[in-house]
Amino acid sequence: MSSVSSTTLNTPTGYSNSTATTTTSGSPASGPSSSATSFSGTSKFAQDLQQAVTRAVAIASMPITQLNNRKSLLLEQQKAFQSLQGKVDNVSSVMQTLSAAMGLSSYSASNSDPSAVTATLVAGALSGTYKIDVLNAGSSTLAMSATGLSTVTDPTLQSITPGTSFTLSVDGKDTTITLGTASLNALATAINTSGAGVQATIINIGAPDSPDYRLSLESAATADVPIQLSAAGSPLLDIQTHGSQISYQVNGQPPAGILSSSRSVTISPGLTATLLAAGSSTLSVGRDVTALGAALSTLVTSYNSTVTELGQYHGQNGGVLQGQREVLTVESSLRNLLNFSGGNGSATSLFQMGLSFDKSGQLHFNSSKLDTLTFSDLQAYFGDGTQGGFIQNAHTILTSLDDPLSGTLPTALNSISSQIKGTTDQIDSNQLRVNVLQTNLTAQMAAADAAISMLQDQSDYFTNLFEAMKQASQSITNS
Repeated sequence: MSSVSSTTLNTPTGYSNSTATTTTSGSPASGPSSSATSFSGTSKFAQDLQQAVTRAVAIASMPITQLNNRKSLLLEQQKAFQSLQGKVDNVSSVMQTLSAAMGLSSYSASNSDPSAVTATLVAGALSGTYKIDVLNAGSSTLAMSATGLSTVTDPTLQSITPGTSFTLSVDGKDTTITLGTASLNALATAINTSGAGVQATIINIGAPDSPDYRLSLESAATADVPIQLSAAGSPLLDIQTHGSQISYQVNGQPPAGILSSSRSVTISPGLTATLLAAGSSTLSVGRDVTALGAALSTLVTSYNSTVTELGQYHGQNGGVLQGQREVLTVESSLRNLLNFSGGNGSATSLFQMGLSFDKSGQLHFNSSKLDTLTFSDLQAYFGDGTQGGFIQNAHTILTSLDDPLSGTLPTALNSISSQIKGTTDQIDSNQLRVNVLQTNLTAQMAAADAAISMLQDQSDYFTNLFEAMKQASQSITNS
């Protein structure tokens, strides 16, 4: 009997080698990264199962794609509004420059002798010529610590008298001086910070090899001012020079002169003079339109920059702010700003001052027209910024646009920021749901793949078994 051939059979193990692996996924443009799972199966349907998971996740992720597109649009709108607000802020800054140009910046003063008199102007000064005659430049009272007191060779450690408590009398008014350290330096510093109306210095009247530091006081007032410093009732100062008052005339009046204990005197409303030395000086105060012309030129530049940016949000390719009401609001507000009409003279609008539009809507400025207008007419048109006039009207309009709490543009930006946050929260929430779905589906498909793989193993086993039996039967028959 011939031998029966045998075939080795693979016994099914009951479970395949399907495995789940961790991958990282996130929303297309935003949202947190999260852990999801995929698997690598061993059954012949493993690729189909994975494709089913991928398709299901893609369908579930469609709302996230839409949300990301919306967030991208909101971010672009936010950037556009921020840029537009910057342009409007520039126009607001020009208004401040314009206000100054109609105020202090419009003044000028010439001085024939600044060694005798210097002048200071404030808004409201009247144009005109003022002749200042300083008859007597005056002088301050000088006092110095008396001879016979303690000799001070080191003012950081020594003082003119022991103790830390002093009484300073200036023009009949007493001030208590209390020191933390008994030194001449500390005494001079305390006097200077007391506000008593004197300036304290320390001078050395000794030889280079034998210093003798003294306390020196000078009155702030140009007058014969009584000055005394005492300790425990004992006077410490000697008057060195008695001061005298300043005497001056304005335009030759009054004949006897005006006496002053201060070098700074008011000559006219808005005009203050500092009297330095005996002599005469003529002050000429005037106003011109140089600063105003520069301000209007800057206004033209800022306006054109703003309307150019606004222009890109119109038409078929109107950009991210196309159709936004804030764009129309800003455009209307700027037109109202430029079209303001007021005043009661020869200057009732900006277009009478040299401003004009070209065919493209750009603003231009011809500064020569300003020279034909009187400053009083210009002042009537622009106003002082508080009651009527172009400046106050412009402030009201621009505040409605850029006020941090209620302005059109800040309100729009706050709304967009809120929408961006809400959209981001929705993206994060949806992404978490998609990740859970992907994890669950992957686990289910891995289990299905394992079951299919086990059935495949069983099928292969029985197929091999039947084949072995068939071969054995043929061998028996042949034998």
